[in-house]
Amino acid sequence: MISAQFRILPEFAIARYEDNYRRLAIEVPEFAFWTSMVDHQSTRKGLANLERLLSRSGTGCALPEQLDAIKKIHRSALNHQVVEAGDVPTGMRLPMLEEAYIAQRFRVAEMAAADNPSVESCWEDKEVREDLETFLAGFLTHPTASRIPLIVLGQPGAGKSALSKVLGARLSDDYLPIRVPLREVSANAGIQEQIEQAIVNATGERLSWPALVRAAQGILPVVILDGFDELLQATGLRESDYLTRVVRFQEQQAELGRAVAVVVTSRTAVAHYAKLPQGALVARLEPFDEGQISRWLEVWNRSSATYFAEFELETFALDLALKHRGLSEQPLLLLMLALYDADGNSLRLTEAKFGQADLYERLVVRFVERETEKLYPSHEVRDQVELELQRLAFVAFSMFNRRRQWITGEEVNGDLCALGSASSRGASLATPLSAGEQLFGRFFFVYEARATRDADVLQTYEFLHATFGDFLIARLVTSILSEMASRPRSRLLDDLGDCLLRSLLSWSALALHSPLVSFFRMLAIKRGEASQWLRLALELFRDLDVRADASYPTYRPAIASPAKRYAYYSMNLILLAAASTEYVVASDLLPGHEDVPTEWERYFFLWKSQCAVDEFESHIRMVQIRRRKTGNGWGYALQLDSKISAEPQSTNNHSACEVQILDVDAKYLLRPSGGLVEEPVERLRPQTDLDSHG
Repeated sequence: MISAQFRILPEFAIARYEDNYRRLAIEVPEFAFWTSMVDHQSTRKGLANLERLLSRSGTGCALPEQLDAIKKIHRSALNHQVVEAGDVPTGMRLPMLEEAYIAQRFRVAEMAAADNPSVESCWEDKEVREDLETFLAGFLTHPTASRIPLIVLGQPGAGKSALSKVLGARLSDDYLPIRVPLREVSANAGIQEQIEQAIVNATGERLSWPALVRAAQGILPVVILDGFDELLQATGLRESDYLTRVVRFQEQQAELGRAVAVVVTSRTAVAHYAKLPQGALVARLEPFDEGQISRWLEVWNRSSATYFAEFELETFALDLALKHRGLSEQPLLLLMLALYDADGNSLRLTEAKFGQADLYERLVVRFVERETEKLYPSHEVRDQVELELQRLAFVAFSMFNRRRQWITGEEVNGDLCALGSASSRGASLATPLSAGEQLFGRFFFVYEARATRDADVLQTYEFLHATFGDFLIARLVTSILSEMASRPRSRLLDDLGDCLLRSLLSWSALALHSPLVSFFRMLAIKRGEASQWLRLALELFRDLDVRADASYPTYRPAIASPAKRYAYYSMNLILLAAASTEYVVASDLLPGHEDVPTEWERYFFLWKSQCAVDEFESHIRMVQIRRRKTGNGWGYALQLDSKISAEPQSTNNHSACEVQILDVDAKYLLRPSGGLVEEPVERLRPQTDLDSHG
């Protein structure tokens, strides 16, 4: 007979081995890194190994009863679906956060106060790491964790908030997580007050910070401040010293014997608006690689297997996701693609028949349709969808014309009202929603940042991916051009005019967003109306000096003089003309001007004097003037940079442009190296150029 002691020996040996393994991983970072490279099991379980790495004893410390609710709230996040049920097809089972969370790859750097973590140059020499659990465990067990915060950066949809939830759930009983969604607490409160507000919001119990620390009895509080970017955006960047205040809070608590570790999450693009503490430890989340996308899809397809079988749908395959790498490498956008494909395998069918513009059209339209169908009878849905897309495009223009990727709720409402597109408010005893709230609250591909200041809720909005805004702008511009061009020729400008087009295109340069121009070209090919758009753009440009500015008077996204607005509008009209065809003969653009280089030079210096430097440079690189041979000799033509995607499928039908291209030398306005000509533009002489080409 085998004794009872002998039978339990294997279990005892395993427990002893795991305990020593854990201690070695904490004490020797090199060993911990090696284990993370050979064992990806923890990655599949969403930081599940973090609790074991952080535990100081075999059983862990029991939390006091009054703090148990906080721990339970954080652990319960793992059992929540990755998206609200209202955003998914009926009958579909979504994976829980515990199942779907994939630990991100990341880079980490110690930065000085003057560093700018939002620029790529700060990260180029930093290795991409895959040991997120080990890194977090190392940070939380290091003495500096109680003196300086860990700042976690990522793009919209990169999984910053998901990481904050999983981190709070996976901390061992030797730590007390306190997750503070900064959108839900007062923006102008102190750090301590924000923590206390978050506890009340989560548990319904009021507990002061000093009382909490005393009750913790030596357990280290880990405060997770999620959404610092929301605080910055929603308060108009008035909280730029927030990270410095966090450090002062930690220093004060350490002096009082109440050590506290802090983790702050923020969107990368606004990180440079904040003052970094000296020696700040900053981690940047990296996009999903192919292996991570594959693991996420395994979870997705397993969770939805019954739904797929019931409706005879194919699973979401890896090769399909990789064809849209720009979206699928961000976790939230990958989820959006998966939801879209789950609706009748829409992504697979779209991929088989259409291009990128068609994908975006169907992707955006389907999400808008799904929400609109909940509010309107079926016969009104189509018109309402177009109205919603128009409003969303106006919001995209609001960001574009302010040269930002986000917009405040106040700015949204002002622009929609100025353009006559504010939604009507129904009668209600409750406080009515603003136009922006009605618009953005419904759509999955729009991210809302929120902060509370005093009694006011401050909101900002942005698209989960910048290309959504680019597509919506291109779509609206083509719709406006199509409607204008459809009017009878004799009434084209007299009746309709360019009021809306001029209002939208007089504040910033389209050339700064190359995806936007690509979308415009794709839509021009798809709709087959490029020749009409070209004719319209040329006529609008030629009549700029004889027609008054009739744009909407209250639409003012920026402060700009009439000369500046004229410069931007003329620049954008030229770009639309060049993007509508293979090339535009300069004499068609500037009729009556015998000396085309002189006239072009005037516009060149107008743009240079009035427009932002980066926009000016982008435009003259994207729209180039070239010498071409025509039937009447050498002439000048405007042509879009060949690097812009979506090559035209048809030739230019404009009679004056039926030429044989013999010269594609682009040295006018640009040196061969690509540098700007700072001296007055050289006047090209036809005979000299003809001689130089033999």
